[in-house]
Amino acid sequence: MRKLLLILFAFLLLATPAMAQIQHSINVSATVPPDVADFELSIEADVPADTVLTEGDEVTFTINYRTNATSGTYDTVIVGSWEEGLVIDSSGYLDVYDYVINSATDAHDGTPPVIDLINRTITWNISGLDYSATPHSVSFTLRVKSGLPTFSLIEVYTNADADFAGVTIPQEEYRLYVQKTAVNPTPTAAPTAIVTATPGPSATGGPAPSSTPGASVTPTPPFIFVDIDIDEVTNDAATIRIETNQPSTLQLTYYPCADPDTKLTQSSSSFARRHTVRLEALSPDTEYCFVVTATNASGTKITSDIFTFKTALRAEKFKVTESYVSWNNIVLSTDLNHVIAVKKAPLNFRLRIDNPDELVKIHGSFVSTEVLGVQEKSFSAVGGVDLIEISPGVFSAEILAPEVLGQYMFSLELQDTAGNTSKRQLPMRFFVSDKLQIVDAKTKQPVEDATLSLDRYQENLKLYASFNKSFGLQTENTTMFAPFRSDSEGGVMLLLPLGKYKAQIQAPGYEAYETEFRLDLDTDQYPVISIKRSKSMWKVGYIFSRMHESLAFTLSEYFSTKVFWHFMLIKTIFISLFFIVLLYLYKRYWNNLSSQQLLREILVWYTGLVTICLLFESYLFTIYHGFDRSWIFIILFICYSLLFLYFLKKKLTYQKYG
Repeated sequence: MRKLLLILFAFLLLATPAMAQIQHSINVSATVPPDVADFELSIEADVPADTVLTEGDEVTFTINYRTNATSGTYDTVIVGSWEEGLVIDSSGYLDVYDYVINSATDAHDGTPPVIDLINRTITWNISGLDYSATPHSVSFTLRVKSGLPTFSLIEVYTNADADFAGVTIPQEEYRLYVQKTAVNPTPTAAPTAIVTATPGPSATGGPAPSSTPGASVTPTPPFIFVDIDIDEVTNDAATIRIETNQPSTLQLTYYPCADPDTKLTQSSSSFARRHTVRLEALSPDTEYCFVVTATNASGTKITSDIFTFKTALRAEKFKVTESYVSWNNIVLSTDLNHVIAVKKAPLNFRLRIDNPDELVKIHGSFVSTEVLGVQEKSFSAVGGVDLIEISPGVFSAEILAPEVLGQYMFSLELQDTAGNTSKRQLPMRFFVSDKLQIVDAKTKQPVEDATLSLDRYQENLKLYASFNKSFGLQTENTTMFAPFRSDSEGGVMLLLPLGKYKAQIQAPGYEAYETEFRLDLDTDQYPVISIKRSKSMWKVGYIFSRMHESLAFTLSEYFSTKVFWHFMLIKTIFISLFFIVLLYLYKRYWNNLSSQQLLREILVWYTGLVTICLLFESYLFTIYHGFDRSWIFIILFICYSLLFLYFLKKKLTYQKYG
């Protein structure tokens, strides 16, 4: 027992310094958790804040960061991002920036940037950031998209965010404006050289600067990536589109970001400017990274940034089964899928989608097909909008047509709860046009306040029908459209599907004019209609027409109310009672000759008055319903007129013979 106590005492003597050393080590390594005040973050650009940029301008943004914590190192994530721009006068959003490939720099410790094109972010994951007396910096360049479809001012923010050892640092932002110039500028030498080099068999096909002394030589542009975009991401596949400014072969290397040693490649040995790579057999719910290497005909290689995307958790279940576009309840998209729209006209898009329960977002926007003569990239239009579900499986939204004339498609970006992201275009082509215009035949000046009535040719019936009847716009109360009227610029806000139309035009001081025009697959704008001045400044026909229109509008306000039907009921009861009273008096005073004559006179006059009232009321009612030119109306009018003449003749006979 004594030996056991001695051994225990010796152990305690030896263990106490070791425990003290462990406790000392623990106390030394324990640090105060980082705080927001321990980190500095800012963002700046090579142009002043609130500068107005235009198409093709490039801006380099610099994010400055440092920690003033003098002890310890901290894992830090720096994120640069750019937002969609707000179109000031429409409250719509527009994607105005493209990331310039390979413009993002490495962090101070060599950490490479990772670009997420879907979420428009650039991320630097910095391990062990320590104290620095001066800020570190990373930078990246954004380019204003070409082919902006609006001349409106656009407000756009670029942001810097940071996660400092688990502490979220307040966001820093930098505001700029973008506006399309009213007149497209003349292309500079660099873009001209790019376009010129595109169709050539190789980048070395141009002349050498010294081959012809004194000759003007277009310099060969550097071999660069023009665009890298992710078109679709599903649970097991992704579609990536790559474009270079010179014909090149391609190799795309991809791997799970968490396992960079597991690399796979896809190659394209054909020389082309545009390549589409489809990655398949991917793992669901996995973040992938990829790098693109392109080689031109002369053997020059370029390598892209590291890009990233995340596959969806499971396959998408939704399917777009039907789509159409309309203006004021007029369906513009026909089987030919050729739509002629007026700039800045409100268009309503409607989609029918099967299995829409997992959809979280449907974003629609116009895309230009006429940038540098080729379709290079999707350029969102003014008022890019999210479609909302208005009934089970039916999604709808209203968006303004682009302000810039040209040819467009309508692009959809769809996302679901599983993470599937896809881009697809509706099977329609939109041709943005000026309004249908009415001008003076001699001076070509716009004619204001001209009225335009339209009939549409019915191919199945081989005849023209009124505008409202053609499109089913006539309701039981009123018609949706009165004759259209031109504005101060002679324009008529009117959108029509393809077809053949007859237009009747009247204007003060001008001859009434009728013409036909056709909208077909070869038509990309609405017509300009010329009308001639009248020798007589004011024509009776025009004045009558204007009075007719005013009367029709007033009648629609009258006949569409319940007061009219109450009045008709009271009037019918009154007429019936009055006739009963007359017949009763006529029968009672049958033997009184003077009374018979008086009653007969009252009966004739009253019947004639009632006939006139019914005749006039019928005319007004037919104007209200829009069939005052129909055969039914003409026949009824003749019958009423003959009835009136008959009673008038009877009255004169009674007066003559007593």
